[in-house]
Amino acid sequence: MTRRDFFIATAAGAAMFAMVCGAFLPAQNAIAQSAQGDKSELAGLASVSGTVTSSAPFKAAKVYFRNVEKRMQYMVYTAGGKYQAMHLLPGRYEMRVTAQGLDSAVTPVVLNAGPNTPQNATLRPVQNTGTLIVSMDEMFPPGPGQKYLREVCVGCHSPDFFGARHFPAPAWNAFVEMMAKNGSIPQGFSSPQEREELVQYLGAQFGPESRNRAVKYDKETPLDEAKLAKAMYIEYYFRPNADPKVKRRGQDPHFDQQGNVWVTDRNVPNRLVKLDPRTGESREWMMPHPDGETHGLTIDRDGVVWIPERIGKRKDKDGLHLTAFDPKTEKFELFPLDPEGKIKESLQPHTPVVDAQGNVWATIIRGDRFFMWDRQTRKITMHMAASRPAAPYGIDIDSQGNIWMAQFRGDARVGKYDPKAGQFTDYRVLTQPGRIRRASVDLEDRVWFGVYDRGVIGYIDAKSGQVTEAKLPLNISRPYDPQGDYEGTVWFGDDGQGGTTIRYNPKTKEFSYYPTPQVADQPKIEITRDGAIWYCPRSGAEPGVGVLYPDVSRVTTLGAYYLDVDPITSRRAIRNRVTREAAR
Repeated sequence: MTRRDFFIATAAGAAMFAMVCGAFLPAQNAIAQSAQGDKSELAGLASVSGTVTSSAPFKAAKVYFRNVEKRMQYMVYTAGGKYQAMHLLPGRYEMRVTAQGLDSAVTPVVLNAGPNTPQNATLRPVQNTGTLIVSMDEMFPPGPGQKYLREVCVGCHSPDFFGARHFPAPAWNAFVEMMAKNGSIPQGFSSPQEREELVQYLGAQFGPESRNRAVKYDKETPLDEAKLAKAMYIEYYFRPNADPKVKRRGQDPHFDQQGNVWVTDRNVPNRLVKLDPRTGESREWMMPHPDGETHGLTIDRDGVVWIPERIGKRKDKDGLHLTAFDPKTEKFELFPLDPEGKIKESLQPHTPVVDAQGNVWATIIRGDRFFMWDRQTRKITMHMAASRPAAPYGIDIDSQGNIWMAQFRGDARVGKYDPKAGQFTDYRVLTQPGRIRRASVDLEDRVWFGVYDRGVIGYIDAKSGQVTEAKLPLNISRPYDPQGDYEGTVWFGDDGQGGTTIRYNPKTKEFSYYPTPQVADQPKIEITRDGAIWYCPRSGAEPGVGVLYPDVSRVTTLGAYYLDVDPITSRRAIRNRVTREAAR
């Protein structure tokens, strides 16, 4: 029985579930909306359906509706050639359809509030782009350097990344040197010969005379039309920079108590962005050091947005800070990470979270550290990881207040810091070697992780320390940030074969796949109280913020809400409620 089923099955029935979803939400804000309010919010939106035909067979075609007046796009899938899209903002659209090897013409459409005239489309073969479609073995033929490329490089870079590049060996050598210096090759090289073999292999197979190539996988992403027919994506795109060569780069969505979605824009100039998903409107604020860089953010109970700074392209001597932004005053406050200048090595902060006392914890991927900003003293305390190299990455907090963090370098492991005992413990996972980017705690206090370069997800039992893993049945899988929802299943973004949001059921061991609107990775996801999956298509052609509604018929609001203030407090609210009801 899932947590949701437990609530619904109790004597109070659905009313109790509504209580859990509403009673723990701060009364002074707009999180707890009435059913009538939700209904009126969706009443003015548009819906459209239609049929897609083709002379060639296809499955789960992607049907796109791009709003001409706003920087946003909706996408649904076909089932048996039929589709339905719901809850679109009324306005002028461009409709198109794609499937493997097929696409349609782009058609202008005007959608009015309520049901609209059916919009049909016909698929045709995609015109030859000059790209040669090959197998994995053809993309990476045997030879010295091939094994390293397949086992290490393809752990982060897709095969098509190499197939689209055509550089001589000296240029590849420069890239390898740059990555080695900035720590992007944690495994390193066993000898100068191994490094040289890689460079020569890259120059020979992906040199100036090579053709554009893309891989056709023998294990295609499974598509279940019955599930996909219920789903809908919406992507909201950033306005481009004044310099079109400088691409924007969204990261780490987080919800405020009014249903807005906040993200960082990591590139220069770096910004803080707030999106209202109900209108598609957004606001932006330049960070105090816009030539620097940002990564993660979190929001506390007072609505203050916390963002650790990174050095980026800054030339000043101000040092790094934990930045606090108050949306009410629209002012920033800076807290220095190393006010006395005692730390001589380079630091690169990563992801923050807020604990039960309102303290802010954050990982430092470069520097093998993590820190705590104390709400009482308003000062920062720095901590070292238990062993080096570590590169603390994603971070979360369990029901006992322990701080869990993925460690990207060294052995594939997740670390736990007990603030009460001041003790740090490493938990080595089963798959070795590997790279873990994120760690997320679920309702059962299981700590989920993804071995990004090995196509494995798993969890650590916080009580016993036992590790359980599951391998994805794909040629290439890159699970980034597995997170549990409120119904006991786990979701994560995976860019291994072009970009997919994946659902995993730990009880049935079943994976379900939802290919994304564009080819992109989804580094961190956040899940709403209603089960919507928010992400940033970070490496996509159009950067911004996106959301997957796995079952659009269950949508009651386009606002994005946690059950409480954030994932940590939401889990606490559910656990407390379950404990009290079990005691009755």
